[in-house]
Amino acid sequence: MKLTKKLFKMSLSLILFSVLTPFTPAEGAVTMKDYCITPPFVSQTISPNVLIVLDNSGSMCGQAYAGNYNPTKFAQGYYGYFDASKNYKYSNNGRWEQTTDAMNTGTASHPIANGSFLNWATMRRVEVSKKLLIGGKVIRGHGTARLR
Repeated sequence: MKLTKKLFKMSLSLILFSVLTPFTPAEGAVTMKDYCITPPFVSQTISPNVLIVLDNSGSMCGQAYAGNYNPTKFAQGYYGYFDASKNYKYSNNGRWEQTTDAMNTGTASHPIANGSFLNWATMRRVEVSKKLLIGGKVIRGHGTARLR
């Protein structure tokens, strides 16, 4: 009986102590806000940003296609300003102009070459980069414009 009375007094004093002592959270106590956050990339509205890095060193003036000309290397022909499926003739005004003449009809002063070969011979690395970024010449007609 004495043990029961002693346990009763101890439990009663513990209950009174806990009730009468005001609860104040310690500084730096953890709250729910510490666990519920929104990542910064979700809450901010930032417009997309595209960064294009284009090499402008001296090596960009080198030939775009290394090695010897190989017409079977690319199924569509070498990439560049000339149409790889057409032939071109060197004209009197110093330009390569599209022609339907046969390859064997060219002369030393007016040679005829395939567009794929001209792309291989004339394209530089910087020109290929620019063509990929810009898209080439614009063809206009019937109210529409498209890149060639």
